[in-house]
Amino acid sequence: MDVDVWPRPDSVPVVVVGPLMPFEPALLSYLADGGYTARSVVEATRAMARLSGWMEATQRTTAELTPRAVAVFLAARRRRCGSEAMTRLSLATVMGPGRCHDLGTT
Repeated sequence: MDVDVWPRPDSVPVVVVGPLMPFEPALLSYLADGGYTARSVVEATRAMARLSGWMEATQRTTAELTPRAVAVFLAARRRRCGSEAMTRLSLATVMGPGRCHDLGTT
């Protein structure tokens, strides 16, 4: 019997492409060292992947990743999805106090 089984959202690997791709290992290490749950790691990595994909699509570099650029990204996400609450929460993990500097951004 063939049954399509959809994987749980937190079991699907997240692939970061774009300008933030080189920083994914640092994020994963930070989250592991901080004791984040597997689900939180997946959500933060998804947020990073979405942001990085948007940066690539809009031709932004890591040097251009400012609070204003993140606000523009969140506004675009809100227009596209009707909400950016989960992305905003996950980006707080990715870009929390001091994290932008740690990731080589301003």
